[in-house]
Amino acid sequence: MAQSEDGVVISQKKYALDILEETGMQNCRTVDSPMDPNLKLMADQSEVYLNPERYRRLVGKLIYLTIAIPDIFIVVGVVSQFMQNPHVDHWNAIMRILRYVKRAPGQISGYCDADWAGCPMHRRSTSGYCVFIGGNIISWKSKKQTVVARSSAKVEYRSMAMVTCELMWIKQFLQELRFCEVVQMKLY
Repeated sequence: MAQSEDGVVISQKKYALDILEETGMQNCRTVDSPMDPNLKLMADQSEVYLNPERYRRLVGKLIYLTIAIPDIFIVVGVVSQFMQNPHVDHWNAIMRILRYVKRAPGQISGYCDADWAGCPMHRRSTSGYCVFIGGNIISWKSKKQTVVARSSAKVEYRSMAMVTCELMWIKQFLQELRFCEVVQMKLY
């Protein structure tokens, strides 16, 4: 929660940044996945972690953060299994989760796609998109295009234009609410 002259803003982004600051991870390199796919965590595979209270407190904070970043839910569930007797490998797994969380708390991203002439009767294409803020879907749409396109590239461009308009509207809306400062948006 952040308070200013304009009011109070409840934001999981600030919560995530506070966790990174508390652990000294605010300047860490980011990773693309919350857990190494080749890592198998087991109960007694390394040295015992010397500060189990810190481990438990951080896992509890990550459990709360799964509300805003649902893609860490499974990984946080895995590390929470070792709260009774954490080891160094378990702590390193938590540090990787934090490096993933740092990647983009609150970042806006849009995904779009289209099929070319998917309607067999009218040969019209269908475009669709979804917009996420920090891993949470906030907007989506699927619509049959109004014109018949002569190429798949034109269909994709129309789809990108549709989601770009939505991204710009969301950015303006969030700035008017003073919810967060949108630095960059990504379109996939």
